[in-house]
Amino acid sequence: MNKPMEPTLHKPVPMGTRVKVQAGYVKPEAVTGTVIGVSFMHVVFGYIVLLDHEIDTEFGIQRGVSVIGTALESEDGLTHWRLSQ
Repeated sequence: MNKPMEPTLHKPVPMGTRVKVQAGYVKPEAVTGTVIGVSFMHVVFGYIVLLDHEIDTEFGIQRGVSVIGTALESEDGLTHWRLSQ
């Protein structure tokens, strides 16, 4: 049986994890939400984050965003999924 694909530039982010999206990624300030899916898989994975609050962007109002794994950290800021090296 094939081993599931995993990102190589960060550790996998578990589904259902509460996260903070780094400031500047989708808004000037950090935003929070819950990881609900994977949007793309490569050396980094893109994760679908359902936001706690709608944000107004240049593309209109958004309730969810796709964020690369290296731009996510736990809501409390104590955990991230980046590699240590």
